[in-house]
Amino acid sequence: MKKQMWKYSALVTIILVAFLFVLRNGSTYWHSNYQQTNEFKEAYHEQKTVIEKQLLPNYTEAQWMTLIDVSEGDIEEYRHRYGMLDEQLDSIRERYETSIAQAEGQKADQLREEMEAKLADIERNFRDEEYVANKIKRERAKEIIREINEIRTHSRYDLDDAILYQLTAIETGEEYTNLEPDETAANGEVFTKNKPFIVSVQNYVNMPHRLNGEGETAVDPESNKLSLEQRFVGSIDLKEPLPETSAFYASSNQFRWNQFIYFSVIVLGIISVGALMQQWKQHRLRSLKSSNWLKRYEQIPLDFRIGLAVIVSFIALRIAEYHIGYSLYLYGRSFGYWELFWKLIHLSKNMLILWVLLYVLFSMLLTLIRQVYQEEWTLEEWKETMTARFFLSCRDAFLHRSIGVQMFILLIGFFLAGLGWVFVAYEPFLIIFYMMAVVFLGLPALYIFVRRFGYLNRVFKSTEKIAQGELTEIPIEGKSPIAKHAEHLNNLQEGVKISVTEQAKSERLKTELITNVSHDLRTPLTSIITYTDLLKQPNLSEEDRQKYVDVIDKKSERLKVLIEDLFEVSKMASGNMELHKTTLDVTQLVQQVLAERNEEFQQSNFEIVTRLPEQPIITKVDGERFWRVIDNLVSNALKYSLPGTRIYIDLEKEEHVARFVVRNISKYELDANVEELFERFKRGDEARNTEGSGLGLAIAQSIVDMHGGEMEITLDGDLFKVSVTLPLI
Repeated sequence: MKKQMWKYSALVTIILVAFLFVLRNGSTYWHSNYQQTNEFKEAYHEQKTVIEKQLLPNYTEAQWMTLIDVSEGDIEEYRHRYGMLDEQLDSIRERYETSIAQAEGQKADQLREEMEAKLADIERNFRDEEYVANKIKRERAKEIIREINEIRTHSRYDLDDAILYQLTAIETGEEYTNLEPDETAANGEVFTKNKPFIVSVQNYVNMPHRLNGEGETAVDPESNKLSLEQRFVGSIDLKEPLPETSAFYASSNQFRWNQFIYFSVIVLGIISVGALMQQWKQHRLRSLKSSNWLKRYEQIPLDFRIGLAVIVSFIALRIAEYHIGYSLYLYGRSFGYWELFWKLIHLSKNMLILWVLLYVLFSMLLTLIRQVYQEEWTLEEWKETMTARFFLSCRDAFLHRSIGVQMFILLIGFFLAGLGWVFVAYEPFLIIFYMMAVVFLGLPALYIFVRRFGYLNRVFKSTEKIAQGELTEIPIEGKSPIAKHAEHLNNLQEGVKISVTEQAKSERLKTELITNVSHDLRTPLTSIITYTDLLKQPNLSEEDRQKYVDVIDKKSERLKVLIEDLFEVSKMASGNMELHKTTLDVTQLVQQVLAERNEEFQQSNFEIVTRLPEQPIITKVDGERFWRVIDNLVSNALKYSLPGTRIYIDLEKEEHVARFVVRNISKYELDANVEELFERFKRGDEARNTEGSGLGLAIAQSIVDMHGGEMEITLDGDLFKVSVTLPLI
């Protein structure tokens, strides 16, 4: 595996260098000689520019003055350059009067004459426009001549030794050449009247004035004025053979050397491509399967591996393009053996570095290819990458938008603070604005954030105490998300307190349930055992025997009812009971229960008051189960009402529900917490002397809940009220 990878890396190194070298040089070296390349054409064009500078017109001051036009604005600017007329005259007088007073004899007369001449010149400036225009033209003509002389002087050294020119000005007939008397020009570029060599003065001379009235580049050809654009006929050639001192000679030799390297690299690259394809064809499957030694590298997060591969690729490309490709391009500049030797050493070093980098890069890419090939990438693996974690963290940072915005502002503040110091370092005067920003923005923001973080730490400390079991109220400060979190923690503490209270209540009721169940089951069972023992007496009379059997039968029925009720409650609590709902009239159902209990009503000393609607109340219920709810409530009223009182049984239809209400006066003192009466085996008769099982209300509530209704108990002193609401269809 490693051996094959090194081979791949070596071949790809050669291919990459060849590709970049060809890409960098393009089709330059496909030309047969250097004179056909763009590089030669650019160098030759630069030499033509040098010749143009040598051919700039050698006009006299008078000739340049004929080409210069002066405007009225130029004249006014010249007149008032040193002030108004009186100011200039006074300035001249003040300058000379002191000198004249100190001079004697002929010297004083000479100074006086000089002062009078300057005063006359200034006065004439304000009087004669043509006089001022000629002075301006003369100044500007001298500046043009000076500038052209500087251009000629500097460009003389830029002309290559291989360039020969022989040109004649069409307008003046003046000849220009750099040929020696014994030299002859080779066939080169020829210029005729139809295709002349043109020298434009304004391309080289920066003249701060207008030319020829409207600033045109040439005057009327019929006039005798000289033109600003000269045309030449003749030729520009290269010496043959090229002199060794010429830059064209070195460039031509470099071209031949680079051309040899260029085609050698192409051939080597083509051979490497063929070898690489052959190696891949033979070993690609084995390479994919024999990458177990890279398992450690595969444990690195996926995005980190991709980023590392990109960085290595970038470094490899830079080395290939600039340290190898450009080195090959420069080899033709020198043919010294030692210099060439050191260049080859430098090239070998860079090739070795590139080889190693490509080996590392291919190893990285091979792990990615192997994972794709074996379908080992999963969504979970992507979620473990640093990029995915970062974006998930960014999303989580804005779960509370205000906290995310504050964090973002804080980061931007730190960034701008650092950037501000950079600006201040370059522009110290910005320190004032920077300090104002610090005082009015940075410090208030820092104060707010420090307070928030301090409050957050206090919330953390209180949370730690809560975790240790110490319930303490957390202070609420402001309306920030931290304050909301503190409020939620306080609510959580209240929920914990309620949960603890409910748990204690549940434990108490569970204990009572066990006690009550034991008592209610043991009482009839004890009677059955006792009377069964009495039946075993041999001398027992038939009358006593029958009486004992009746007691056992009664107690057995009692035990059976208790067990059936307990079994039914268990089924309801576990959700295993099924309802068989039908459409029926609740009014008839209540009337049926009352009719079956009518004999008990007659024998009791209670006054039964019923208020039932005349119209039917239709709903969808399990008739058998709901009959039991009504019967249980009526039965409880008969069992636990105070003798001689009234029992009220009402049924009414409201907007969307039917409401069944039973009210009576309890003969037992009830606990204020009437909700506990819904608990199993809970009775209003704490002494448990009545025949009830204590499951009636629990069963009734379960049935009502299964029908989507509500059952409510209210107690006002001894007034006991049970209300059942049932949704209508």
